[in-house]
Amino acid sequence: MNYVCFGKGTQPMVIIPGLSLVPVLIFADFIAEAYSVFEDGFTTYLFERRENMPEVYNIQNMARDTAEVMKTLGLSDTCLFGTSQGGMIAQSIAIDYPELVKKLALGSTVSCIPDIYTEPAMGKWLRLAEEGRISELNLSLSEDVYSEEYFGKNKRGILAMEKMITQRDVERFITLSHGSDGVDLSGDLSRIKCPALLMGSEKDKVFSVDRMKKTVEGMGCASYFYKDYSHAVYDETQDFKERLLAFFND
Repeated sequence: MNYVCFGKGTQPMVIIPGLSLVPVLIFADFIAEAYSVFEDGFTTYLFERRENMPEVYNIQNMARDTAEVMKTLGLSDTCLFGTSQGGMIAQSIAIDYPELVKKLALGSTVSCIPDIYTEPAMGKWLRLAEEGRISELNLSLSEDVYSEEYFGKNKRGILAMEKMITQRDVERFITLSHGSDGVDLSGDLSRIKCPALLMGSEKDKVFSVDRMKKTVEGMGCASYFYKDYSHAVYDETQDFKERLLAFFND
């Protein structure tokens, strides 16, 4: 499992990203800069998914492998932050490995996906990936994840990313997408005892705000929902990072 580490603070922070068509570590420098407000107080670990994934690899498997790597690195009492599918993994870690998590923050995520093929966005992405329609997949994923304003400003770079996508990337995307199929952590959310926060957008086109609020209710945790932006609100506004920092420091 590849990772990068940045920052010089004493408090460990772990970021588990959501689904991506290309390895997230390609953007490590950009991500480190985006989270520069954490630099002095935190040492941040950004994880990829594992390299040699089995054919069937569900959220609990992803959580188990991430937890084992965290233990190997000597991490405990971390400030754990997961976005989208990474948020599901983070929930599972907080449920099954509470000693690893001091505080839990979630971005644009839910606790239950009964059938991924009936999901308006994720189901569409998965079908496009399985049919090998990469250009359409890259465009559809970007339009669904980002707000119209953000996509419009960054469209050229986003579409150019298609050239970076390999067949292996597509196969990994399919395996990871199926990993969310049928996940249901809702019955175990009450086992999360650490302070928790879920933030998202009311205009999310991947997960409805109502479903995110059900996750909040299940954990009995704090929440904040932006009026604008979209699913990747955690990328689009620096205010998200500042609220995240305030929560981890409180």
